[in-house]
Formats: sequence, structure tokens, C-alpha cells
Amino acid sequence: MFQPNTLTQAIGLALLQEGAMEAIFKEAEGVNKVRVSTVNSFVPKKSDNSRLPHVKRISAVEMRERKEKKICYCCNEKYKPGHVRK
Repeated sequence: MFQPNTLTQAIGLALLQEGAMEAIFKEAEGVNKVRVSTVNSFVPKKSDNSRLPHVKRISAVEMRERKEKKICYCCNEKYKPGHVRK
């Protein structure tokens, strides 16, 4: 019964589950005055992108040269096991 064969069936079951969970949360909120976070609270906000490291784009040629010289792709220092980029 809960083993969908198509994406459409899976989406339909997911929507049914969401509806059931919302009803349970609304009932619990009314009884216990508890706020329940929604699925949208797990979506990263635009400001969260500021925590992502800057990605330096290098060409395939430069990547090959750095690999041959054992230089870190990110910080221009010698690469060895346990290296932490600076």
C-alpha cells in the first residue's frame, strides 16, 4: 500500500502524510500551546551562503601542475596528508 511505483504516487503519499502531520501538529498546538517548526525551517536562508568557503576556480593545466608539484589547490602551500588549507 505504501510502496509507490511512480513519482506521482510517491508525491501523492507525501502530500497525504504532510496533511496528516499538519492536523496532528495543529491539534497538539491547541492543546499544549506548542509551536512546531515546519519543513521550510530546514531550507537554508540566503544569508547562510556567507558561511560557505570561497571556491577558487583553476584550469585543468594548473590543476595538473599543482598535483605534480604537490601544491594545495586552494592555498599554494605544500600538500601532505593532514594538510589544512589556510
